Amino acid sequence: MVSTESGNSFNFDNGITTTAANISHNHTVLLNFEQLKDDIMRLMYYECGLAAVVFIAVLIYFPDKPPSAPSYTASVKRVDYLNAICKLLTNGPLWLISLACAIPTGVFGAWGAVLDLILNPVGISQMEAGWIGFYATIAGGISCVFVARFSDIFMKHMKLFLMCLFLCGGCAIVWFTLISTRVLTFSTIQLYSSSILAGMFVNGGIALFYELCSETSYPVSEGVTGAFLTTLNNVSGTVLLFVLQIPGIGTSWVNWAVVGSIGAGLFCLIIFPERYGRTDLDIASRNYTDMVIDVPDLSVDNPTTNQADVGHSE
Repeated sequence: MVSTESGNSFNFDNGITTTAANISHNHTVLLNFEQLKDDIMRLMYYECGLAAVVFIAVLIYFPDKPPSAPSYTASVKRVDYLNAICKLLTNGPLWLISLACAIPTGVFGAWGAVLDLILNPVGISQMEAGWIGFYATIAGGISCVFVARFSDIFMKHMKLFLMCLFLCGGCAIVWFTLISTRVLTFSTIQLYSSSILAGMFVNGGIALFYELCSETSYPVSEGVTGAFLTTLNNVSGTVLLFVLQIPGIGTSWVNWAVVGSIGAGLFCLIIFPERYGRTDLDIASRNYTDMVIDVPDLSVDNPTTNQADVGHSE
């Protein structure tokens, strides 16, 4: 817990972040350093243990590749690493769709990391702010699966889905902002509801963004494209966190920064030229494989017609 104001006492029981009377307004003091240090180390040990279990499972069980390629494009040799980087950096549509993802999701992720500072002025404890962010993150992970499945059913409409998600996510953040600034009647239930909806809508489209980036960058490997998008995402969130380090800048503007980042992502989406080069190749290959043609039987005097499956002819 940190302190940023003077003239108050600190209360560890309810998690309210206050300061000692002799602390200046511009000075930040960490009053429970040892507790935070122990908690963070415990979390890191848990994560290390889980990562070690997964790593051992990969070494023991998982093969290098599946027995057969899941699609035609997956079996095609990809561009080598250095050429792939050059192709990514000079691919205008890829930059558009990557920024459309990285700006909002990166800023939203950083917003969740400082949610306790944003909600502290309205009397929300650090513990409760953590739970608000937790439920928003879980909601985003669950919605991501459902949105991806819905997108599979209605193919080649990812851009439309993402625009709808961003519009709804922006409205949820505006709702959250108006509540936290008490423009609307303050309610903890509304804070939970608005943040959970924001997590559902903003994070719910991340899988579609990775898919669209892979479509746009093909034949560059999906792994290289994913690393490119993840890097931009991290840069976006880091910029917001660096700005928060400016002395006296406060946190009242952060909510509106999230709204602005969603607007910027929506603008990039609108001008993004949607295309599905990889999917089109897979569909064309599948149609060719399943195509049936008539083959004349020349072994008899009166030729008859046999049907042969082109995809399975030898």
